[in-house]
Amino acid sequence: MPDTIDLRKWSIDSLRNLVIAPFTEELIYRSSLIPYLLQLGYKPVHVVFVAPVFFGFAHVHHAYNQIKQGHRMKEVLLVTAFQFTYTSLFGAYATYACLVWGDVLGVVFIHSFCNFMGLPSFTFMQRGDRVYEKRWIVMVAFIVGLVGFISLFWIFEMK
Repeated sequence: MPDTIDLRKWSIDSLRNLVIAPFTEELIYRSSLIPYLLQLGYKPVHVVFVAPVFFGFAHVHHAYNQIKQGHRMKEVLLVTAFQFTYTSLFGAYATYACLVWGDVLGVVFIHSFCNFMGLPSFTFMQRGDRVYEKRWIVMVAFIVGLVGFISLFWIFEMK
């Protein structure tokens, strides 16, 4: 995460990643797909696991750009599988949040925040990193945060 947010450094990519994509993707995958799946008879708990698959597949097109850039097929497949997995996991979380809150606007903000933060970095585990000496503290903090995040799911009920 950057130390400060400098709006002068915003680009078209920033606008796409932080505003347009979260809004349009949540409009499609949460506010449109969730009601449709519920109308088809899916239970909310099943919608949490079905809707994200569509969201994950919507990001598979990035493989085309990697192929055009000359990446090896094995690398493209691994990166695409990883991206499909984490976008599907985020999609499950976003679907769950949308079902709990009954509103998509908060999910748009969550999506934008996640795009801004990116995936967690584990460079602190490499020698030479500025927090390498405290890597175990950082790792414990990651684990405690993840366990806390997951355990909070069960205090909310889906609508």
